[in-house]
Amino acid sequence: SCELVAMASAAPDSLEEAFSALTNLADDRLGAKVIFATDEWFAPAEMMLQSAPPKFDPDAFCEQGKVMDGWESRRRRLPGHDWCILELGLAGYIHGIEVDTAYFTGNQVPKVRVLATELSPMHAKDGWLGQVRPSLGQRGSASSPEEIAAADKAAEAAGTWVELVPMSPLRPGYVADGQSVHRFGVPPELASRRLTHVRLNTHPDGGIARFRVWGVVARDFASELASDAVGQIDLLSALNGGRALGCSNKHYGEPRNP
Repeated sequence: SCELVAMASAAPDSLEEAFSALTNLADDRLGAKVIFATDEWFAPAEMMLQSAPPKFDPDAFCEQGKVMDGWESRRRRLPGHDWCILELGLAGYIHGIEVDTAYFTGNQVPKVRVLATELSPMHAKDGWLGQVRPSLGQRGSASSPEEIAAADKAAEAAGTWVELVPMSPLRPGYVADGQSVHRFGVPPELASRRLTHVRLNTHPDGGIARFRVWGVVARDFASELASDAVGQIDLLSALNGGRALGCSNKHYGEPRNP
């Protein structure tokens, strides 16, 4: 559509307005979760899925060092890069990606690449990535080289991963004038594909405060919301694809806010 073409080629400033009419499919309140991460030494990956804006507490420290509000991995001493896989809270058509490096100034991820795929509910059952470490989601933990290799192989075999965001540089997380926020439009030929999982590659390591996946919910009404199984449904609910397309005033908040 013309809307998708415009979004894919839009300037970063105009993407903020375009994203305001979309749903964050990676919102933890909608059930989005991290199902694999290579390294969570300084901060667990699930923290970047929070809906609340990132904060900085100058007095917060832990055994690993400074406590940051987001996902932060250690500096790598081996070849390669860190990465994680997210299961979206709701399947959908992804139109844009937002990466916020707020307060990661010097320790932010230098570059990212974002890919996605669609997995059927049958395929995406627990365990499809192999044996995931019990410490997933815990600060001070990391996957072993064997676990990383097994998960990488399983992910490649699971489906066709399309590139939503090519390798792109990130700025340090200075929050003045929104400089920490990076927005990327997805090409229209990919925004028309239903997707369920996202792979975030961080090159080579570092911190990300928030990661948001803006799109349109794509529920399968025949299999997921059949009337004889779930009864009446709220068609305005974000869970079923409802979204605000516009409003007269956003002084106190976005229409998508609950």
